[in-house]
Amino acid sequence: VIGDSGENIHPDTLEPAFDVCRKFSYTILGLPGEQGEELALIVQIPSYLTAKRREHLLSQLQEANRVLSPTTRVAKFYATSDPLMAATAIKISRAYVKRGIQNGQIHLESLLQTNRVLEDNADSSPLLTTVTEIAAQVLNRETSELLPDAHLMDDLGVSSLQYFALLSALADEFSLSSDQNEQYVYTLREFSAYIERHMEE
Repeated sequence: VIGDSGENIHPDTLEPAFDVCRKFSYTILGLPGEQGEELALIVQIPSYLTAKRREHLLSQLQEANRVLSPTTRVAKFYATSDPLMAATAIKISRAYVKRGIQNGQIHLESLLQTNRVLEDNADSSPLLTTVTEIAAQVLNRETSELLPDAHLMDDLGVSSLQYFALLSALADEFSLSSDQNEQYVYTLREFSAYIERHMEE
C-alpha cells in the first residue's frame, strides 16, 4: 500500500498492533478510497455478535490505531461474517480476500455503521435470533412460539430433559464452559444475556 507521502506501507508490520482481534480472523489490506488506496482492517465476526460486543471491539481497534504513527494508521474498519480464507488454507491471503470482495463472496459492512443498526434493533438482535433458532430446533417448535421473555418451563412446558438438551446445544454453538456458580436462566432473553456476558470475558 502506498501511503500519503509516497512511502510503502506493509500491512504485515501493522497487524500485530491489532492483537485485540486475536479471538477473530482479521487482515489489513489496501482498498480503494476517496483519495486512492486506503488501509482497511477487515475482521470476521459471527453474525450473532451483540452491538455491545461490537462496540467494545471497535473501541479497542480505534485505541490500537491511535498508537500507530499518523502515516500508518488504518483508515476504515470493516466487519464480515464471511470466511476470510479458503477452507484448505492455513493463513489468510490478502489476494484471496480482495478477490472475494470483488466477486461478492465477502461482504463488508462498516463496523461503526453495523453497531448503529444493531442498537436500533436491540429487541431483535442477531444473538437473540440465533438463540431462538437453536431453541426451535432442539425443542421442535416454531420460532414464532418462542417469545423472548416466556419462561421455558412454566409458559412453554419444556421438560427438564429438553432444557438440558438446549443448554448443551447452546454451549456447543457458543463455546461456553460450565460455571457452577452461575444461576440457571429460563427465558431466551436471559440465555442471550448469559451468552453475551461470557463472550466478553
